[in-house]
Amino acid sequence: MDKGLIVKILVVFLAGLFLLEPFAMTMSNWMGNSGGEAGEYYSGAANVNVTIYGYGAFLYVQGPTQLQLTQIENNAEVLSLEDVGDSVYRITLRDSAKTREVYLGFEEMGISTLAIAQIGLPEEYDLVLSDGSTINISGGYEQLAMAPAIEAGNKVSYILEIVSDGKGTLGITNAQSYTYEVGLEIPGAISDSAASKYVFSVPWEERNLELAELESEYGEGNVAYSRADYIIFEPELGMEETLMLKRDYMTYISSSSATVAANFTDTSLVEGDFAERAVFPNSSLIITSPEVPELGYDYVSIRNYEVSIPNSASGYSIGISLLNLTSAEEFSEGDSVVLKATATVTGDMVILIREISMEAAQAAPETS
Repeated sequence: MDKGLIVKILVVFLAGLFLLEPFAMTMSNWMGNSGGEAGEYYSGAANVNVTIYGYGAFLYVQGPTQLQLTQIENNAEVLSLEDVGDSVYRITLRDSAKTREVYLGFEEMGISTLAIAQIGLPEEYDLVLSDGSTINISGGYEQLAMAPAIEAGNKVSYILEIVSDGKGTLGITNAQSYTYEVGLEIPGAISDSAASKYVFSVPWEERNLELAELESEYGEGNVAYSRADYIIFEPELGMEETLMLKRDYMTYISSSSATVAANFTDTSLVEGDFAERAVFPNSSLIITSPEVPELGYDYVSIRNYEVSIPNSASGYSIGISLLNLTSAEEFSEGDSVVLKATATVTGDMVILIREISMEAAQAAPETS
């Protein structure tokens, strides 16, 4: 196995668990009361990073069941629950500082709510008008309906429909948040290593292993076996050959391969029938053990590592300080590494890491 093995993992951060659904929603918002004198108005679209400053002490839920209404009323942080029409209920909270906490609790109960966020637009940004022209306008503070999944202080990427007087932002009429993928290089250090997994290649003719004995020695959950009860034809057989060369030791045959009985291991017989066209794939045996199992087969070791990383990389907040990764490469505690990741981001933060590989950091060049 290649020592530069890329280990694919899915690291879902807390925010990501609650952002994926809201990101698929388009929320309408009312126009703000700011603005100048009556005159010419412009409407257009802006692609900006919006800063979340905080949330009001209200949550809104549409079409709740009677059980959900009871669950809401029983929450100690809820001051009142009011039907505001069109099956929408306004939940008044005792403390706006706990809006996100209450929202997350309701999400765990299957109750989806929205809040009114106080947001900050960039000091200046470009507004693309319907005729394709662009004007530069000033931002400011606005309000926007959204699921309060993001902690205050973070930024979210938005496509906003804006009304302007040509100088400033008068209001937001529509908003769509979005994510995108970037490549990141994250410096890290090995802080701990755990038990290794050893991947053994078991020759085809020796694949009838005594798994019960292995499980007794290493533990039932520490032994995994993928048997190769088949042979491969290279090059593939023709249609007539497939029909003519079916043998009694085969349970199924196709132009590319044949399945054989589990107890059949006679390579000489197969080679007599198919000569060099028969390929005998190895079976894969994986054992988790602190020491190398002495089995006499070729193997590759894959260790579990705990890697400490900075809170941010390439301008994006990561939100966690430790990652658990596996690698075929050997590292020691304290070794510097580089993580190359494909990450889903929004604004200035990582939502999740889709793919990651780990390699040793290059030593700094010596200075004369």
